[in-house]
Amino acid sequence: MVPLLSLGIPGNSVSALFIGALMIHGMVPGPLLFINHPHIAWMIMVSFVAANIVMGPFAIFVAKYISGMVYRLPKQVMVPTIALLCLTGAYADGNSLFNVGVALVSGLVGYVFARSIFPMPRLFSLWFSGRNLRIPWQILFPFPEATG
Repeated sequence: MVPLLSLGIPGNSVSALFIGALMIHGMVPGPLLFINHPHIAWMIMVSFVAANIVMGPFAIFVAKYISGMVYRLPKQVMVPTIALLCLTGAYADGNSLFNVGVALVSGLVGYVFARSIFPMPRLFSLWFSGRNLRIPWQILFPFPEATG
């Protein structure tokens, strides 16, 4: 809602509907809304604050209840459910099985790295530093010398 009220640009489909509702009533969303119709702009902001105050305790209660339910689920149920949701999201991203393959390969690579001898924080620092890496590999990954 911030881009909608400040710039008149919808951030999602709900904001686009809200722009339509404002335009039906002859109001232009954006900075001119605060000049031409300040009572409407302030009413919107006060209603957001009131909704947060009312829904905050309810959300905390529901989050505690749901997290307790999820925590009690057995691992045999949780792991396939998370994997299914991840693969569904990968397919839904581009309606392509290629995305599902990329998700599976990325999961396999992550599993191999998690089970390998490489320390993960050092591996992430190596990955994100890229070509600008000036630290020798021997410092990042100290392996004991082979004795013969």
